[in-house]
Amino acid sequence: MRKTIIALLLLCLMAVCLTGCQKKDDSAADKAELANYLASVEGQSNALKASLENDPLPQVDMNMKSQELRQLWDTALTMMLDKAKSVLPKAEWTALTEAQNAWTAATETAVAAAGKDWEGGSMYPLVVNMEAARLTEARVYEVYEMLK
Repeated sequence: MRKTIIALLLLCLMAVCLTGCQKKDDSAADKAELANYLASVEGQSNALKASLENDPLPQVDMNMKSQELRQLWDTALTMMLDKAKSVLPKAEWTALTEAQNAWTAATETAVAAAGKDWEGGSMYPLVVNMEAARLTEARVYEVYEMLK
């Protein structure tokens, strides 16, 4: 009887250890996947920025590419926040949500200020999209650091 109980306890201990080890492996895999995703976004972002800086584009095309850049970083931020929600403890997630709300308000103000001198002009979309993309890119890296 005693041997059976000890054997069961050992099996439970091994199961807990294996489960914990698997979580660490999953965590490492998640981190690698996150890093790969961010590297892919960086590559796309760099290509768009290079095109905006180097290609002789009409203003309409520059505006569209800047919108694409802005959307790229918005999507990356959404992905990072979704990941954070699934892995952070509730208290940390709550704090991040509050910080994110403040960041969103500050970003909207900064983007509006960046475009103020360009309102009504053909470059307005380019200016506001680039500012929004720049701020969102920085925020993506801030959230990414929390998840590493």
